[in-house]
Amino acid sequence: MTTNIAIGKENALAIAKATNDTFDLFDLTEFADLFVENRHSSWYASGKTYQCIFGDTNSGTWTPTAPGVGLVPLATDLITVVYNNCQQDPMLSDRLNGTLVIQLTSVSGNPASFTKNSPWSYGADVTFKKLEVTTTARHHVIDGQISIQIGARGLGTQQYADINDLKITSPNIHIKKDADTHEFSNVTMMITQDHTVSIPTFQATVNANLTSSTLNGRIDIQTITPFLGSGATDYPSNGYAKILGAAGTSLDFRPGAGDSVTLTINDGGRAPASINSSWAELDHD
Repeated sequence: MTTNIAIGKENALAIAKATNDTFDLFDLTEFADLFVENRHSSWYASGKTYQCIFGDTNSGTWTPTAPGVGLVPLATDLITVVYNNCQQDPMLSDRLNGTLVIQLTSVSGNPASFTKNSPWSYGADVTFKKLEVTTTARHHVIDGQISIQIGARGLGTQQYADINDLKITSPNIHIKKDADTHEFSNVTMMITQDHTVSIPTFQATVNANLTSSTLNGRIDIQTITPFLGSGATDYPSNGYAKILGAAGTSLDFRPGAGDSVTLTINDGGRAPASINSSWAELDHD
């Protein structure tokens, strides 16, 4: 069993960067969204191989296996997708290789309709089987499973403008990021996004154990006060998380106005020390 590492001034910034990486787990739900929420009249045929970018023979392929899956998501849907050097966005160099498995576990309403004033939700177990994401600058490998609950409350007055809720849990998800390896366990993360207001807002909590090869040990991340944000930025401007290390050491993680993040080191009885950082510095991917 990997033990927690002691937190001090010499490794506080590296620990904060690893903590910020935990927010990337929210992005993993987009893989399921493609096959649950984005259905339309030209829904794919099970067992057929498709170009990743229509008309571009150099964009790689993806092959779905989804017997019996139709335009309306059902709790019995099982979708397997194999990516082969797949470029999903012509504006990005990202290439996907590997296998994705989506098993829906619950459905309420129609997640593919996006009709205003119509609430919907679904649950799914999403398994990544050594799914590789490669660009000229990075190489990530995702392996493991997350369970998601995602939905819209049906409160918006316009199509696509609603309050959306997302919860992620995972006993274990393994992500290799270039030379670093992150193993997340005991994950519980939630985010609520409000698109019914003129300036959209979000509220998020992140709780997880993270074992990192770069840190050479484990840290435990606990959200004390939910992270709050608004506007065009992806970064919160309020909230508080505590990162627990060995021997009573910890790191307080507090976003502030603009791009600022304050890190406060508590390293076993000595006076707390603070580091002024920024999301730009912590977002090292």
